[in-house]
Amino acid sequence: MGTLSDTTTDPGRAEHPAVRHLPPLDTWSDDQRRGAACAYCGGRVSLADVMDLVDLGERHDPSDNTLVFPRAHPRCAGGTS
Repeated sequence: MGTLSDTTTDPGRAEHPAVRHLPPLDTWSDDQRRGAACAYCGGRVSLADVMDLVDLGERHDPSDNTLVFPRAHPRCAGGTS
């Protein structure tokens, strides 16, 4: 099972105040890996959702040496909206 490491180097990047732990990487679809679907529920992200999404930061997947770009609906990440 892959684990993710955060590759974000910007110390000023705001974190969502109540982000839950990410689900196991080996359960993610390609859309979840590239940020086109919520990392938690798997629901597709629409253009109307983009401004409200929680950016979970660029992450490194050591199992295949790729970068993933998870995003989430605020309600799925543990916030409200």
